[in-house]
Amino acid sequence: MPATLQVHQQPRPQVIHGEKMNPPIEIQAIIPSNSPGFTNIGNLTAMAAVYDNNDNPLQYHEYEGVWGTRAPGVQTVGGNKVVTFTFPDLKIDRLGTLYVRVAVHYTDAQGSVVLSSDDSWKFMVE
Repeated sequence: MPATLQVHQQPRPQVIHGEKMNPPIEIQAIIPSNSPGFTNIGNLTAMAAVYDNNDNPLQYHEYEGVWGTRAPGVQTVGGNKVVTFTFPDLKIDRLGTLYVRVAVHYTDAQGSVVLSSDDSWKFMVE
């Protein structure tokens, strides 16, 4: 059975209209070591984006690279692979809902998709 992507967002930021988020959004996408093909992974693509309630991207980060290399933002923690995204200077200029989306996609050494998963959160801008 395929393992699913575990995504953690801590701590929950306070979102105030016209001010930078405090603390900034930091998201960790954790790929468990028991994921199928984990020891024979070829390429990794991970992205995180923040959108406003009109689906306009406010900030976007993407990492892509061969698994065996030291791709920026990718660490091994407790045997699992962890991709960390931080949005340090995000400032929201309109009231409403803020969406954060994270997606991770990786293939085995032959190029077959091993895991493709995404998650999202919704925040209210005060």
